[in-house]
Amino acid sequence: MEVVYAMMLLAANALAVVTTVNCTNADLEIGCSEGRCYTSSAGDFTPMSLAFNDGGSVSACAYAGCFEGQGRVQGDERYLSIIARDLTFEPNVNEQPFQADVVIIWDRQDNIALLKMAGYAQPLTCQIISTER
Repeated sequence: MEVVYAMMLLAANALAVVTTVNCTNADLEIGCSEGRCYTSSAGDFTPMSLAFNDGGSVSACAYAGCFEGQGRVQGDERYLSIIARDLTFEPNVNEQPFQADVVIIWDRQDNIALLKMAGYAQPLTCQIISTER
């Protein structure tokens, strides 16, 4: 029985595929605070870089640093969501670490993501950069 269980685990690992996605917001930046949202157009902001995989690894970068860590994943054949709580912004330039939740919803069909992070509520265009076993 133990041999059968071990073989099943090996087979499951062999079938496991991890997809890594990279996204950016080249055209528009949306920041929200105090019940209102504000936009900036291309040329008036530095685009974000968002990388994540369907295992829950997240790197969300804006301006001078990144929130990085691991989140909880849910999804189906079309949508993937990642909720990563209390990620720390690095490099830390404040006396106290700056932490934020990072929430991602990715539409696999349209290849767009929605990112909620700190003061941002941001649509992003994405591309799959790798699919690995």
